Amino acid sequence: SLLGKAERAALLLARRGGCAGEQGPAMAEVKPDSLLDNYSALLMPAKTMSEGGAPDDGTAAASATRAQRRRFYLALGVAYFAIAIGIYKYVENWGPAETCVFLLSIVTGCGYGHLVPATNAGKIITAIFIVIGLILFATVAGQILDFVVRGEIDYVVGVLGPGSQDAACIQERKNKERRQHFLTGLVNVTVLLTCTVSFLMIAWKHSLADAIYDAGVTVLKLDNICSLPEVKCSHGWHASAGGHQMSLLFAMVWYLLTYGTIGHFLVAASSYMGTDSEARMTTLKKFDHKRLARMDHDGDGMVSRSEFLRDRLLQGGVCCAEDIDLILRNFDELDVDGSGVLCKRDMGLSTSLAKTMSGAKPTASGPAGDLA
Repeated sequence: SLLGKAERAALLLARRGGCAGEQGPAMAEVKPDSLLDNYSALLMPAKTMSEGGAPDDGTAAASATRAQRRRFYLALGVAYFAIAIGIYKYVENWGPAETCVFLLSIVTGCGYGHLVPATNAGKIITAIFIVIGLILFATVAGQILDFVVRGEIDYVVGVLGPGSQDAACIQERKNKERRQHFLTGLVNVTVLLTCTVSFLMIAWKHSLADAIYDAGVTVLKLDNICSLPEVKCSHGWHASAGGHQMSLLFAMVWYLLTYGTIGHFLVAASSYMGTDSEARMTTLKKFDHKRLARMDHDGDGMVSRSEFLRDRLLQGGVCCAEDIDLILRNFDELDVDGSGVLCKRDMGLSTSLAKTMSGAKPTASGPAGDLA
């Protein structure tokens, strides 16, 4: 029934998912309990820490917020296309397929010119839709990408290697996850290029050299599928109409398939192969006088679990002193009786104090009365 200050700090740090320290990025890469286990190994027998089934105050709320934000962005994307279909039908007399292909070309920045507006009103509206589309696409693309490739990632991860749950710590799990995402993206790009080359050779009778070249150009987004003579997205370059419906539908599917695949691969590759400056925690092999002086924050000649946790987080460069002090001050606010631990007594005192602050007088039978 008691919750120590160090346990409170470790719990809040873990739930918080990150503290933006000056020397390191994400606190989510750190496992606070491992620091406390190191403390126990140095000074006292190990102690098992448990939350006792307490609700997750941080990650659950963050997940709900992310889900709500994802739905909002997707609704904005749908509204963007729906409004554009109505406007371009009236201004340019385009059908839904022509409008969607045109919008995909302006938001992705690939393939613009195969279909363009002919009227002055259409040109002005297009300039507005380009600005809005680029901003919107930057937010919606990640949500769509996560939704489309998540199932395939899980499948490929199961085939290529063990799950990230086998890792010993959060840092190792993150590294495995990056590697698995990179391998998944590499497999996706390879399969897509191979299938495209085969399709061009079999269905459209391209030579091997032409099929490889056209697959590279269209899959890797140097240009879109409308650049091929077999796909009629319009009458010709800078035309305002004349696309075949099947070609337009094929172009839409091709946009979504290739852009999602290439986008995921580029993000995964940059994350896996880029520089990793994340903080890394280490454990102490011995405890000496210098460490005692550095860790003894309150100057009492002893190092408590909370002081040990504070020192290791600061030395690891994953958090700044202000962030830790903020968490510990929160603990002190909840520790109404000043005992140094949180217990049921603090619950009663905080309830009584809240009633007093709101103008309600505590009764003698309440927690304040029991305390008296």
